[in-house]
Amino acid sequence: MNGNRGNKAGENAKRLGKIKMDRIDLTIIKPGKGSPGNLYDRQGNLLIPKGQVITNKDLTRAVERGAGQLFTNDTTAFAKAIGIFSLDDPEANPKSGMHINTPIPAGASEAAQRMADAISPASELHTDSTRRLDENLSHGFGKKPKRPTKPARRLGLACLRAEVEHAHQQFNRTVSEMSMVMSEVERGKDPNMSMPKDVLNQFAGSMNRDPSLGPLATQMANTDQGYLTYHGLNTALLLMTVAIRQGYGMDEVVNSGVGAMFQDIGMMRIPQDMRSSPNELTDAERHNVEQHPVYSVDILDSTGLANPLMLTMCYESHERCDGSGFPRRKTKPKIHPLSRILSAVDVYTAITSRSLHQREITPYEGMVALLKEVQAGRLDGEAVRAVLDNLSLFPIGSYVELSDGQFARVIRANGPMHTKPVVVGVSERGKEDDFELDLSREMDLKVVRGLLKDEAMAPRQPVVEPFI
Repeated sequence: MNGNRGNKAGENAKRLGKIKMDRIDLTIIKPGKGSPGNLYDRQGNLLIPKGQVITNKDLTRAVERGAGQLFTNDTTAFAKAIGIFSLDDPEANPKSGMHINTPIPAGASEAAQRMADAISPASELHTDSTRRLDENLSHGFGKKPKRPTKPARRLGLACLRAEVEHAHQQFNRTVSEMSMVMSEVERGKDPNMSMPKDVLNQFAGSMNRDPSLGPLATQMANTDQGYLTYHGLNTALLLMTVAIRQGYGMDEVVNSGVGAMFQDIGMMRIPQDMRSSPNELTDAERHNVEQHPVYSVDILDSTGLANPLMLTMCYESHERCDGSGFPRRKTKPKIHPLSRILSAVDVYTAITSRSLHQREITPYEGMVALLKEVQAGRLDGEAVRAVLDNLSLFPIGSYVELSDGQFARVIRANGPMHTKPVVVGVSERGKEDDFELDLSREMDLKVVRGLLKDEAMAPRQPVVEPFI
């Protein structure tokens, strides 16, 4: 039986070689529409017949079998269907619709070559949603926020701990609901977006009661399973924490948080083995992964519940100030100020998450990494300064060692005094003191190093006083 399959594959490959075939990137195909022509994999197996209504599941299966490359013998039909150019006017500008982004091989048909020629090198993949968003962003970023504000109030330590406990429960419920939304998208269904705004409004209310609640609610170390959901919610809470203090209105804070929360939902259109591969991706695979912000915009926009700020966060979270980001290679002046903050907290949450690194790094090291990204020109210095002002160089929630040998946990930032946060002492096995210690008021006490949580909780060697 295996031999028969091998013979069939060989026959298909020969047929693919004999019939005039052009390579087509499957990102030009929109789910929910009939295929304009037959689509084959590289072995010549028919994957999607002409006229079949294409689903997200079909596209995922096609990517898994063809690494994003499909072949057709009717390129003209695809070009005409997606409106990349007019057959009657070869010089016409590209119309709305999705563009192919795979290099066209020498000897390809005239239709395929004209499809490639119509594409600007700077715009590899577009949808109607991203075109509308690009038009919106071309008019600027709207009103500037008010001046950065100081926290209006702080809860007492006992009340803060009670609120954090409640926030952790809400965090876990939200992660479960986000996982269901992600699963719906992976199965080709439209996501249920009724939950995110309500949840983030509740978190925003907590942050107004105490600015430390957002960072203390995050769960950076628990990302081994469901990384995208943990990462999305962690990033949203940190972005909202900074945005509130930067003077943005609550609608902007919550809407930007929703965008951050689902910035990577487009990864559900990337095959599982590609998005979680421990190996280095091929150029074609990397290109596919770098299109996920476009997919994220498309998915959220299709719900009819997303506004331009939510979509902008999804679209620009992976852009970099020096133009090295994706998907549009934008530079700093063209990136929304909130997107620049999102990029910073996105990098921070990614590099301090256990699932992405062989060696777990401390939150302090994560902040130092942001400063290095600023030096390299990739992150915005003002955005990173705002992150430091609101989270501290020794971030809220992290553990530190003080100059007197005591271990402590950071519970508040101290504005521009980035190395002097407010802490509570931590005894062996993690029991915390019931009083706060403001290091900006302690002349003889300072942080000497950041700690991992496991190190802070480990049994300590007793200090033996010398006998005189």
